[in-house]
Amino acid sequence: MDTDGPPWNGIPCWMWMGCRTAEGYGRFKDETTQLGCAHRWAFEHFVGPIPDGLTLDHLCLLPFCVRPEHLEPVTSGENSRRRFRRPG
Repeated sequence: MDTDGPPWNGIPCWMWMGCRTAEGYGRFKDETTQLGCAHRWAFEHFVGPIPDGLTLDHLCLLPFCVRPEHLEPVTSGENSRRRFRRPG
């Protein structure tokens, strides 16, 4: 992980440097050989569980960013509405 990525809201992204999906989301295999989403793991590790029915929105618009401060639990509909906003 590169912790000196481009800033969002004055806070640098943590860029996942491992395997990524075609869409750019970080992926890894856990101890059970299951594929995991790097940003979801980071949020749950540093913040806590993602509330039921919500997904994580990358506020910085970088799908490979795993910095918890750049991730916000929102509904799928809200995440879709935010898709084309400009980075802050």
